[in-house]
Amino acid sequence: MAKGIYKRGKGKETAKKVITKILRSSLTHSTPFRLLSVFFFVLLITGISYAEPLEFKGFIMGMPKEEVEIKVRQKIIEYNKQQGYSAPSKYELDIACIGGACRYKEIIKDKNVVVRLFWGGDPPKLDLIFMSFNSDSYQVLKDALTEKYGQPHEVKKELLQNRMGAVFESEIATWKLKEGKIRIKKYGDTIEEGTVDIYSSEFSKGVQQEKEKRKALPGF
Repeated sequence: MAKGIYKRGKGKETAKKVITKILRSSLTHSTPFRLLSVFFFVLLITGISYAEPLEFKGFIMGMPKEEVEIKVRQKIIEYNKQQGYSAPSKYELDIACIGGACRYKEIIKDKNVVVRLFWGGDPPKLDLIFMSFNSDSYQVLKDALTEKYGQPHEVKKELLQNRMGAVFESEIATWKLKEGKIRIKKYGDTIEEGTVDIYSSEFSKGVQQEKEKRKALPGF
């Protein structure tokens, strides 16, 4: 119920209106209706920040590896059809998911994005999505994320210098969610390419544990 009423970011005002209507209606109706109104009020409050799972284009964090592979192959077929390319060969589909990860191309707001999906755990489940894009597309993709998840919780600038000594200002926006984090960078390894990381809370814990293990090693 809450998912259908509330949407992240732009749905905040809608959620407030719905809550107000429920509370006003409860004052003029019978006791059973009041109890039902209170139930939905609590449901809205508890789910208001996280009304939907952390996902990207149908890839949900925690999705089993087998489902990820099937969906990636479907995405490749859809992309080729959308671009007017010939249907992908069996070989192309087979090598889309090798070495513990899958790779495919996606169109977001008319911008080309290369998507890589990684899994971990036993049984293996999706816990990291990494995307790269032309840095000129940064603002469009940042706006797309803001449209879905609301304003980022943190935005910071950083200065980067290339081999020729030229200095460029990059920007990093981060969304901190219950299910994990999303981070978009205007510049990645080069000023031509930006990146997006979407990773689960479990992935973050694993990275932190690995850091702690390394710190405990002699001579670290």
